[in-house]
Amino acid sequence: MIPPHSATSFEDAPSLARPSRGAVFGLGIVLIAATFAAHFPATRAGYIWDDDHLLYQNPLILKPGGLHKLWFSTEAPDYWPLTATTFWIEWRIWGDNPTPYHVANIALHALAAVLLWRILKRLHLNSLGAFLGGLLFAIHPVTVESVAWIAERKNVLSMVFYLLAILSYLRFQDQSSRAWYAVALLAAIAALLAKTSVVMLPVILLLIRWWKQNGLTRRDVLSAAPFFLISLTFGLITVWFQHHNAIAGEVVRPEGPASRIAAAGWVVWFYLYKIILPINLAMVYPRWDVDGGRVLSYVPLALLIACLTMTFSGRRTWGRGPFAALASFLIVLAPVLGLMNMSYARYSLVADHFQYPGMPGIIALIGGGLGGAWAWMRERNRRGGAGGIAVVTGLAAFCLAALTWRQATVYINEETLWTHTLRMNDRAWVAYNNRGKTYAERGAYELAIQDYNRAIELRPGYAEPYNNRGNAFGNLGNHARSIPDFDKAIELKPAYAEAYNNRGVTRATLGDAPGAIRDLTQAIRLRADYVNAYYNRGNSYLMMGDPARAIEDFTKAIEMMPHFAPAYNNRGTAYGASGDIERALQDHTKAIELNPGFAGAYGNRGLDYYSLQQYEKAWKDLEKCRQLGGEPHPGLIDALMKVSPRTESPR
Repeated sequence: MIPPHSATSFEDAPSLARPSRGAVFGLGIVLIAATFAAHFPATRAGYIWDDDHLLYQNPLILKPGGLHKLWFSTEAPDYWPLTATTFWIEWRIWGDNPTPYHVANIALHALAAVLLWRILKRLHLNSLGAFLGGLLFAIHPVTVESVAWIAERKNVLSMVFYLLAILSYLRFQDQSSRAWYAVALLAAIAALLAKTSVVMLPVILLLIRWWKQNGLTRRDVLSAAPFFLISLTFGLITVWFQHHNAIAGEVVRPEGPASRIAAAGWVVWFYLYKIILPINLAMVYPRWDVDGGRVLSYVPLALLIACLTMTFSGRRTWGRGPFAALASFLIVLAPVLGLMNMSYARYSLVADHFQYPGMPGIIALIGGGLGGAWAWMRERNRRGGAGGIAVVTGLAAFCLAALTWRQATVYINEETLWTHTLRMNDRAWVAYNNRGKTYAERGAYELAIQDYNRAIELRPGYAEPYNNRGNAFGNLGNHARSIPDFDKAIELKPAYAEAYNNRGVTRATLGDAPGAIRDLTQAIRLRADYVNAYYNRGNSYLMMGDPARAIEDFTKAIEMMPHFAPAYNNRGTAYGASGDIERALQDHTKAIELNPGFAGAYGNRGLDYYSLQQYEKAWKDLEKCRQLGGEPHPGLIDALMKVSPRTESPR
């Protein structure tokens, strides 16, 4: 966020005259267009990884009352209520179509690039340097993970408000305006409500102030105090959610304090390397084992401290800008350097989306350096040198945009993403597990089992591949083989609601309805909002001839997911079994309204019409059921032929 310091200001140079409002608007459009052009393949991408849990399978997003719980409950995996609210609203506008969500992410990133440009301009970088800072951030390949991954809406949304808070605070400092101070404070709150990755904002505000005047006053500290209070509050909330919901007692980072401190230096240099040379980017990078007992493990950290010391010692001449830029990078990244537990640490110590909030500091240093060098050449009439810098900068920007385009194509779907990840990191066990799920979704269960086997080989203590392999065996019809995998998943993760649900379904398939109900009840105890567990337990109660309890469970599933057509269909069947044909007819009709291609619902409604002696309607539903590839209830056609003969039965 901090530009390099120079004793010379290039604001007044004739070649860098202050642009008109029209020119500012035009440059803003250029930044937005460049952002969309570089990230355009992401508009054709689908859902990946945890998009299901955070968006299209999230009961808090799907049900109308979920909005209140997103803000005022602890049911969500983490506390990002503003981000979740955007999903809640958008779901009601365009449903499960992924394209608008991707477009919104790109638009937010473009807005962040524009805000960064205006911040750098207000910090008195010359016009070219400020614009280059915004452009480099807009088209940098490392940003793709945050932009092309719908779930990382929290990153791009928080970045917009984070930068707006900084820009507003700078205006407050320049104009002593209480209005701008209020805007900065509100923007800071919004940024933290989107994601607390920007929790270090108040330190950045003081760092900027220190850079501008080579020191801090009591007034500076007091004006930043409310920001510190807000950040502390949201930081503690995030720690609670991570510990109780995201991690939930799992050991994600077995390393001790010495190893974590040493690894922090590795993490910083890795991120700097990816900013300077953004190649071989991956969704999941290899997870390092840093031995805290070896002196060599601390070399990266020692080099980092040396760079900070050297630039700080030169703060009165050349070093203040570089020090502030590097310090801002470290400060923003501090929460994700591995000193605290994070759920993602089970996969890797680094991730592109982790460094997204810290990038502006280094990007500003690069953009300011290029702009300053160009202006220096122009001032001294060294046109050739200035032209050379312009050519190199243009070529670099083109290469970055091309790399960003290529990286965005990786996110087209789950299979392309995880296959690419495994090319970059063939020991990414989570990638094998996730690619296995994509194979399973398209019915390639043998390929899925191969990937699950590899995931288990690489990480025997990881419960999810066992659960997924159990599902794959079940889909191949080998239900008896599924049970041991579900048992193992539960052994490794006793609070694994999904494994209890899947074992319950398998037991029901094997005819063990009481065992199924025990497992499904445990799944519900572990996750009170587990829609599928209620639905599956309702089916098990139907198997046991208990339609009253089945109706209760199907009703609960419908309350949590109002558009759950199978739950309406099966509740209709339960009503029919209890003799309430009118309600059965209503539910089967609702299932058909929600899913006009639901063959089984037509067959069931045909049975309702037969029971109500509405034979013509019954015939029509049976014909529709057959047309959709379904099979009506055995004996129903013969029964209808007796009371309402046809020349031929429906085909």
